[in-house]
Amino acid sequence: MIKNKRYNVSKKNLIHNIHLKLGYSSRFIEKFIDDIIIVVSDGLKNEKKLKIKNLGSFTVLKKQARIGRNPKTKKIHSISKRNSISFKASHLLVKNLNNEK
Repeated sequence: MIKNKRYNVSKKNLIHNIHLKLGYSSRFIEKFIDDIIIVVSDGLKNEKKLKIKNLGSFTVLKKQARIGRNPKTKKIHSISKRNSISFKASHLLVKNLNNEK
């Protein structure tokens, strides 16, 4: 594996890998992944925090309006207030990532 090269998992690759491991149809897996995304989105909208055991927790952060600047053109513009998502990995996920037992 090449270091410093970003590897992004697309939804298509995720569906393909799950299909190879479990053998379910691609349409079923795609529907299942879509349902997971809906459940996570709804949980964050309603509760502002979602914890998935052995994976981590998602938290909604409220960002305030601020003044921003385009670094290329130096043009100043306002950035509106918005919500953002923070993810904190569980200790088990971090241990698995570091090959610890």
